[in-house]
Amino acid sequence: MQIPDELFRRARGMAAAKEWSFAELVRRGLEQMTARHPGQGAGDGEVAWHLPDPVEQGWG
Repeated sequence: MQIPDELFRRARGMAAAKEWSFAELVRRGLEQMTARHPGQGAGDGEVAWHLPDPVEQGWG
């Protein structure tokens, strides 16, 4: 796994500020991403994530 230096520095700082280990920060981040994008890269039988339908904003 490779993490750009700046991202790693910010993540390490965030983990320290919350008094979490870096591993805990990564685990929580992965949990959020997989919850927000279910089915992305999932196994058999799961529906892949797709963009939601556009919503009319009333502009123009």
